[in-house]
This record gives sequence, C-alpha cells and structure tokens, in this order.
Amino acid sequence: MQGAARNDKEETMPRLDVVESQKELSATKGVKKLLESSYNPVLFCAILFSAILFCAIIPATILVASISEKNKKHKEQQKFPHRMGPINFGRVRVALRATKEINEEPKRFEMFLATRTSRKRKEVDQETQDAIDEFQNRQAAGETDEEAFESLFGKEQPGRVRCYGRSITRRDLKKHAEISELKQQHQEEVTSLKAELGDMKAKQQHQEADLHGLRNMIKLLVQRSEPGMRPEEIEALLQDAQHSPIDANSAHGSTHIPNINMV
Repeated sequence: MQGAARNDKEETMPRLDVVESQKELSATKGVKKLLESSYNPVLFCAILFSAILFCAIIPATILVASISEKNKKHKEQQKFPHRMGPINFGRVRVALRATKEINEEPKRFEMFLATRTSRKRKEVDQETQDAIDEFQNRQAAGETDEEAFESLFGKEQPGRVRCYGRSITRRDLKKHAEISELKQQHQEEVTSLKAELGDMKAKQQHQEADLHGLRNMIKLLVQRSEPGMRPEEIEALLQDAQHSPIDANSAHGSTHIPNINMV
C-alpha cells in the first residue's frame, strides 16, 4: 500500500510542475499582450529623449561647475585683476590701434592700463596704482617701456604675451613692429616729398610773379619808345621773343639800363 501511494505521489508531482509552467506562460503572454496593446511610439520616443537629455545634462552641469571653480581660483591668484569683464582683450587692442596715427600696435603697458581701468574710468586698486607708479619711475630713470615692463612683471612665457590675449605671440608683435616701422618710413617719405613739392610750388609762384613784373616793365618801355604801337602788338612781340630760340653767338651780356625818363 505504501509503495502504491508513493508511486501515485510521484506521478502527481510532474503534473503540478506542468500546471505551474502553464500559468507562468499564460502570465507572460498576458503581459506581452498588454504591452503590445498599450504601445505608443510618441510616448516611447519622448521617454527615450528624456533619458538621453538627462544623461547629457548631468555631465555638462558637472563640467560647468568645474570650469567655474577653476576660473574662481585663477581670479583669486591674479595680482592685477583686469576690469574688462567678458570683453576680449583683442577688441581692446584693436580699439587702441585705431587711435594711432599709422595704426601701430599698442605697447604692453598701454594694454595693461586699458584693461585694468574700468569702463567708467574709476580709480584702480592700490596694487595696480603702485605698479603704474613704479613703471613711470623706471621710465624716468632711463629704462625703455619693454625693460620697465619686464622688470615689473618678469619675462614672458613661450607662446604668449601678457595683456594681448591668447592668440598673440612675440613673433606676431615683431611682425607688427616691422610693418609699423615700414609704414612710419613711408609716412616720413611722403611728408618729405610733400614739403619739397610745396617749396617748389612756392618758388614757381615767386618766379611767375617776377616774370609778370618784368613783362609789365618791358611793356612800359616799349610803349614809351614806340607810342604808336598798340598793346596787342606789344603782347605779340613779347610772345615771339619768349618762344624764339636764343642764339648764343649773337647774345651779348649788357649792363645797360634804359633811362625811362629820356625816352
């Protein structure tokens, strides 16, 4: 009897497993059917886009915070903080260059003053004012602008120049200086030529005035010597004498001055 009961129990166990498997399969099919019936492509895309955007915003926010903290530390380390705000130093350099006579490159200390002075032209901080005073004292002692600047702020690092921005190097400044020198030489040559031309015009005007006076004197002499000659005949005579070639063999120097009173 016990053996028969054990066999009946063993036959019952597989049947229970089959029933449970069938229940799980039915449940899975039900969920799948529910998902298929409630699937919305627009909603799915919106959820996917939100997930992607969320994943992109978090790293960007962390990056911005890191950059902000780095800029804050860098600003605290600056001995002479500038007052340009978001204005690029390149714009300041272009504005200063436009005020020059030959559009030459501004010097480093000019850039220092322009970027450390506020747009409202308020007073600078004490450390900046001390640097300005020291620079002027060194200039008065005979140092050049570049020597005084490097004495105050040290030598430049490779690949950059203080107060000019990141895109300017010493090679660029050297090239601009050479171009400015050529422009200066050209400007001086033009000025010299204009001065010479002005002198030549003045001499020509003076000679024309002398010639006009001489012609009037000759007309007066001819009229007194030939009272019957008309003015247009005298003018034609002077024109012929002016355009006729001078014969060197027949030309004799004479110091005789006609006496107008005796004619």
